[in-house]
Amino acid sequence: MVIRIKVNRSEYRAAASNGAVYGKVLSLPIIYVYVELGIEKTYILNPNDDLNTEYRLFIACDIYAASTQEQSDDGDFYAESFDEVVIIYT
Repeated sequence: MVIRIKVNRSEYRAAASNGAVYGKVLSLPIIYVYVELGIEKTYILNPNDDLNTEYRLFIACDIYAASTQEQSDDGDFYAESFDEVVIIYT
């Protein structure tokens, strides 16, 4: 499964293989996540992608989910998922 995570511009720029980012999954409800990034791979645009949005693809990522931004900042996660494929975008 591929998980798309919206990150702010500074998180996007700083993202690197084996690094980490904070972001959110825009579902209902919004899920705040901390992601330990795996290896970056080349992202190939999908016909449904917004051409005004930047995308990056990482494999073998570990994701930690929280209900609120504050819980995420405090490391209070209710779920975790390992070895996921993640697309970050801004």
